[in-house]
Amino acid sequence: MRYLSANYLYPLHVPPIKEGVLQISDKGKIINIFNSRDEVPKSSIEIYNGIICPGFINAHCHLELSHMYKKIKSNTGLTEFISKVSHKRLDDQEIILSSIKKADKMMKKNGIVGVGDISNTSNSFLTKNESDILYHTFIEIFSINPDEANTVLNEGLKMIESCPKPNSLVPHATYSVSEKLFLLLKKHNNGEVICIHNQ
Repeated sequence: MRYLSANYLYPLHVPPIKEGVLQISDKGKIINIFNSRDEVPKSSIEIYNGIICPGFINAHCHLELSHMYKKIKSNTGLTEFISKVSHKRLDDQEIILSSIKKADKMMKKNGIVGVGDISNTSNSFLTKNESDILYHTFIEIFSINPDEANTVLNEGLKMIESCPKPNSLVPHATYSVSEKLFLLLKKHNNGEVICIHNQ
């Protein structure tokens, strides 16, 4: 049993508690929240400088593009950005995989416990399988050519077979998916969580 306290405890369902205490079982389960350190044995309290809060969620990540960190200039516009991403995707596979592992470790170190991750390749799957972070992988498909819709959908479905769960097959954006591909995705979706680039 552990009793953790800090300058402030942020339970989120109630306002922050100054010098609140979190009681945690030996299995890591939160058992209780105390409003004061006086409510628990003083010799058992671990006191930290700062705050204690729930883990953070990274709601939109591209883990497989971690190797591009600081390699693309900002404020160049969408067309320039897409061009650079397409070019830089061709980096050495070892660099790509080691960058993915490094980014996963950095997120964990920064308190991230859950990630909504966009994938166009299977490069991040091994890291996700080994990670303590809970990932929901959005397998992203796109093509504006209606003649390619079935092929693109089937490629996405093939990727999902090897993808860690939970996962979903999703469209990239309204400007990069044909109406036919949207309709095929709609038929395939059985209520899974989806995402889409909207702007």
